[in-house]
Amino acid sequence: YDREAELKPYFAVGSGGGFVDVGSNVGYYTLQIASNPDVKVISIEANPETYAALCRNIECNGFRNVVTINKAVSSTKGRVILYNDFDSDGVLWAGHASMIEPKKEDTLLDTDYNAETVVESDTLDDMLKENAIRDVDLLKIDIEGAEVQALEGATETLKRSKRVIVEVHGNNLDNVKFMLEKNKFKIKVFSAYIIADKAPV
Repeated sequence: YDREAELKPYFAVGSGGGFVDVGSNVGYYTLQIASNPDVKVISIEANPETYAALCRNIECNGFRNVVTINKAVSSTKGRVILYNDFDSDGVLWAGHASMIEPKKEDTLLDTDYNAETVVESDTLDDMLKENAIRDVDLLKIDIEGAEVQALEGATETLKRSKRVIVEVHGNNLDNVKFMLEKNKFKIKVFSAYIIADKAPV
């Protein structure tokens, strides 16, 4: 997409930095940033089938600096329903699974197909604590409408993050802006994205 090229300058992470990819899908951003072996990458994908593809891509590239997590990022630890979206031929749309139940008029779902998957959920704070990553140079969130829940469970993570990029869905723009500004980020709205940089103290 054109927007990916325009966003590229904001995805720079220097050697020794940390990148957290929330909603990594098959690894578009994970693979690019992990190509620098001196960057630590945490790659989180909730959908089991998409997660399997992510792991294959990391393995094929021989990356050893990526930790993968197959959980949904939310405001609490537990289990959540992941709603999968299919096209009219019943083929799963990669990257179109969400914790937000789709409205019937917004989906091409054929009811003959299984549209729900139960997955484990946890907060971003807990996931990063378990994987010993402290400073986050870049936090990217693209989870199809559940971005507010992710930020609610990222209180400590936001304190330690230098830049946050969020793809905003639905009516979440104002809530996401408020939560980031409350954590002392300067906000730039770019198409469907919020790019937030930690304001100088």
